[in-house]
Amino acid sequence: FVGAGQVYTLNHVERNQGHQHILINCRVLDHLREKYKNELWMKPSHQSKRNRAIDIGREMHLNFAKWIKQQVEKN
Repeated sequence: FVGAGQVYTLNHVERNQGHQHILINCRVLDHLREKYKNELWMKPSHQSKRNRAIDIGREMHLNFAKWIKQQVEKN
């Protein structure tokens, strides 16, 4: 059919990347991302502010999905 959609199955990595992209870019979750970031900043660290910011960015990218799942399960 002309204009018919094509079915494409995502592998595990692609699915996780898509899921992370949505969680990181969904404006509805802005307040939760900010809450998670604040929790990370509150953890003790001996790093410089710049290195700490880099690590927090990495941590948010890698673990925000897990953190938000835990928040949902708590409530």
